[in-house]
Amino acid sequence: MRTHLGRPERALRLLAVPGSLPASVVRPFQAQTGCRVTVTPARGAGRSAGLLASGSDDGISATGNVGTRLIAAGAVAPLDTDLIPEYHDLAPLLQNLPQDSAGGLRYGVPEAWAAQLLAYNPGLVKPAPRSWAVVYNGSAYPGEIAIHDSPMSIAGAALYLKSARPSLGISDPYELTEAQFAAATGLLARQHADVGLYWTDPYSEVRAFQRGTVALGDTWPAQVRRLHAKGQHVRALVPTEGATAWAISWMMSAHAVHPNCMLRWLAYVATPIVQGHTAFALAAAPANSHACAYLDELDPGYCTANHVTDGGYLSRLAFWKGPQRDCGAGKRDCVPAGQWQAAWRNLTAR
Repeated sequence: MRTHLGRPERALRLLAVPGSLPASVVRPFQAQTGCRVTVTPARGAGRSAGLLASGSDDGISATGNVGTRLIAAGAVAPLDTDLIPEYHDLAPLLQNLPQDSAGGLRYGVPEAWAAQLLAYNPGLVKPAPRSWAVVYNGSAYPGEIAIHDSPMSIAGAALYLKSARPSLGISDPYELTEAQFAAATGLLARQHADVGLYWTDPYSEVRAFQRGTVALGDTWPAQVRRLHAKGQHVRALVPTEGATAWAISWMMSAHAVHPNCMLRWLAYVATPIVQGHTAFALAAAPANSHACAYLDELDPGYCTANHVTDGGYLSRLAFWKGPQRDCGAGKRDCVPAGQWQAAWRNLTAR
């Protein structure tokens, strides 16, 4: 852990979640610090860990399914948050997510977050749904369901089963025994015939709703915002069972070649104006609620619509994390990430 700032090295190499780093964020930082930024898209935990270990990149913006695995692999460095003046303005729940905090140490600087919502066309889906049951038992809408093409969708099914089948004993949708995992993947296998779109690119889901080829499915606020801008009155909600969610955090490589520029970057991305720019680019909520002054100028009511300070809303979300065999409290019988990935490939290839 570095506990002081040295002279900036005048260079910074970052891995970033695609779409999360607008030029309006990078340019002022370069002007302020003299650190010339090079950005590479982040692509998965395994590849990112390899790049960080090689020393080719100084830091990464990661969602929880990636960040937790990077911590476990020793690929990222613990942080002295005293070097990040506005760290304590970040939402406490986000500070304590497994992707940001482990073993009493801090590893991530939360930047933005969003829930995986249930979206539906009110002209086609009646009555208005309140549960994920309409998606997982959706035979009333054959071929009209959209599902995120990601192993994290297994956690969505597990979260639904946590309420629908309490006898399974699911407590954490990312920490599943073999029996719980089999129940979740079995539910998704039965759902497969009703899925008309497995979306990776959010724009593909937007187009499908516009064309009427899908009537409902899981989505992010970004798609809902785009659809509303195009005059499509899709509705979206967090169902009664809750929802999965992603959060993006910045992390420093354990092998950073430009650590002083990276530490300056971590302090910079915690500031309200930077959080506002990033959140708006992603149609997400900022981790720093002080960003709302900027966001509400851009779009009145933005922070209310995105539940930025709504602790009750946040408490209903299960944020992504990387499944591991060792899932804590002495438990070593959980299904690890590799098995999730293999199962998802098998499910969607049918």
